[in-house]
Amino acid sequence: MTSDKQQQAEYNFKQGDYLEALKQYQSLSEEEVNVSRWHYKIALCLQHLKDYPGAIRAIVKAQEHDKKNALYYCFQGALLNHQGQHKKAIPCFKSALRYKPKDPAILLSIGLSHYYLSQHDQALTQFNHII
Repeated sequence: MTSDKQQQAEYNFKQGDYLEALKQYQSLSEEEVNVSRWHYKIALCLQHLKDYPGAIRAIVKAQEHDKKNALYYCFQGALLNHQGQHKKAIPCFKSALRYKPKDPAILLSIGLSHYYLSQHDQALTQFNHII
């Protein structure tokens, strides 16, 4: 069942009021036992607010509560890539592959990380896995 607070947070997020949505998601994360989804939503808000280190901390908290969610590892890798931390992003994407083997988006992300590191042979290997 969707609470009024959750609906309001989703509405604020969709309207682009990320700061207000962030506050509401933080409140929800303190009230519920299953907090991984709220930490994910917090990470999304922080990303939109351009607080990338904060977004990474939030997504790591989500992973602590749901260790097998490939999306969380992909999002962490994408945040790290966005900050130019490509070498740190690769293990995140590889963790995601454990739960979604042969996923083309994950393989592409690994390949791009290698490409950004000028590791073109490894990038090509990853890209060939997609084809």
